[in-house]
Amino acid sequence: MLHPELKRTVMLRFFDSSFVTTAGSLVLIGPSGVGKTHLAVAVGTKLVQLGYSVRFVMAQQVANAVLTATRRADLARLIEPLVKCDLLILDEFGYLSLEPQVGPVLYEIISGRYEKGATVITTNKSLASWGELVGDTALMMAIIDRLLHHGEVFYVRGSSYLCWLLGLSVRG
Repeated sequence: MLHPELKRTVMLRFFDSSFVTTAGSLVLIGPSGVGKTHLAVAVGTKLVQLGYSVRFVMAQQVANAVLTATRRADLARLIEPLVKCDLLILDEFGYLSLEPQVGPVLYEIISGRYEKGATVITTNKSLASWGELVGDTALMMAIIDRLLHHGEVFYVRGSSYLCWLLGLSVRG
């Protein structure tokens, strides 16, 4: 399955050190199973090969850590490595609803990385619906603003690879 919306020449710049040195961001939006995580991991793998530090974390892992943190020091231990790495891959943002206290921590992470580190986010939610994820549209607009200042959004279309492999037709 090919994704004609992902032009090779455009995508190659995310596999280059300039993606990190310009503190770029990439948001991959699309339904489950179309290869967003696979593409994000490929970018991360290439940047590790180029000598950069990369962190891959699922959005729900961050949310769970925020909810179990009992002190500010716990949150600082969570946030610091996510802000300081050269590339942060935040996978599956929006697949599950987030509690309101998660939004400010996401803002702190993205804001801390702004113009300092590259970020890739995979999601099945359009940017317009991100505010609903934590119930704070203004906060999410601030996050989106920082991501898009030096970033790009790609909508990955198609059917789930698994459904394709199994010959299933799923509409969604």
